[in-house]
Amino acid sequence: MKPISLAEIRDVLNARPLAPLPSPTPMATSIGSDTRTLKPRGVYFAIRGRTDGHAYLPQAAAAGAIAAVIDSDPPAELPNLHMLRVPDARRAMGRIAAHIRRQLTGKVVAVAGSNGKTSTKFMIHSALRRRLRGSCAPKSHNNDIGVPWAIFDADPTDDYLVLEIGTNHPGEVANLTQIATPDVAVITNCSAEHLEFLGDLMGVRKENASICQGLRPNGLLVVNGDDPQLLEAVAQYKPQTVTFGFNTTNQFHAEDIRCDPRGTRFRVNGRWDVIVPALGRHSALNALAAMVVARRLNLTEEEAIVTQEIIPPEPVAPRNPAEPVVPPGLREPPGPVGLLEPLKLPAEAVDVLAAQPVCGYRPLGAPAPEPTALAAMALLAAGRTAPAAAALDWLADRQQADGSLRAEASAEKATWPTGWAMLAWR
Repeated sequence: MKPISLAEIRDVLNARPLAPLPSPTPMATSIGSDTRTLKPRGVYFAIRGRTDGHAYLPQAAAAGAIAAVIDSDPPAELPNLHMLRVPDARRAMGRIAAHIRRQLTGKVVAVAGSNGKTSTKFMIHSALRRRLRGSCAPKSHNNDIGVPWAIFDADPTDDYLVLEIGTNHPGEVANLTQIATPDVAVITNCSAEHLEFLGDLMGVRKENASICQGLRPNGLLVVNGDDPQLLEAVAQYKPQTVTFGFNTTNQFHAEDIRCDPRGTRFRVNGRWDVIVPALGRHSALNALAAMVVARRLNLTEEEAIVTQEIIPPEPVAPRNPAEPVVPPGLREPPGPVGLLEPLKLPAEAVDVLAAQPVCGYRPLGAPAPEPTALAAMALLAAGRTAPAAAALDWLADRQQADGSLRAEASAEKATWPTGWAMLAWR
């Protein structure tokens, strides 16, 4: 962020200094609400969350902060820390973030949706950074604390900033998009989440569609076009729109989707072959959204497509090819026998398993993926790659846009977790 004076912060927030500010007022070079990461000459926002930030005012002063924004009386006098009183410090942090966002010269991309926000955000960043300079919000910083943090940390001269917009209560997306005022907004998908607050699936769609409220004039909405009701929800805002999805009616659509050891392969609009180093059909959708954003920010078609192949994976130590692959989250192979060893079957059992048609177990008439995934791993353990591949393709064909494997025909009902399928694909 650009340096900002305490007088400017006072005026933007209509804050009341507890003591007169010196003239000229000091310049702040950073803003934060966590004393562990607060930088010298920063402004500390004492927000209330799991703890009360006012209790950490002494630590903020010790970290070199020059001022604090507070909404209650400080517990002790801190003569070297200017105090600016506001009605709500948490809301005030969003207001100053919106002010600082307006000083950014590059494009802001904001990603919303029920699932795939973080993956899509990183894919967009991976595509853009090959030719442009910019940053993206770390981890899943997608609420009214994380979004301001990402804006504060952005270089105002960068070409782009990619933000993630989350929600679990009505109005949160609208609030965050007014802070971010994106040039490009992305809605990955909408599924039945946080229904205790959002009501039903249509409530989820309307909540995510409200990202359009902050979209800048001539901004672009990139939206999953496989959901007709989501398209209806965004239509009221009349945004300039590009759709993506599996259906050929979308402007960008993925087809011929396959999973293999390198990742997910698919074809875009019947013209370009793409591989994404991530597993599952949903990865193709995330990559499509990233391609649309890359084209909007003036990358060529070739640049937008090719960069999807080189998304940097998490760094890992070199591995002996003879060693078993370690699933994500495990620090050591599960025992000396390796991952697949417990699934090895007698040869005659493998022959019977390989000869069976691929289908999911149906306890209540709905296919469950776990038995098929286990069968695939047992076949792989026996070296029977062809029938194992058929089982893995069956799983991939049934994966939903949100990454789940649907166990019910209705999108309103529960889904089975993908853990076993992900292990089988890996």
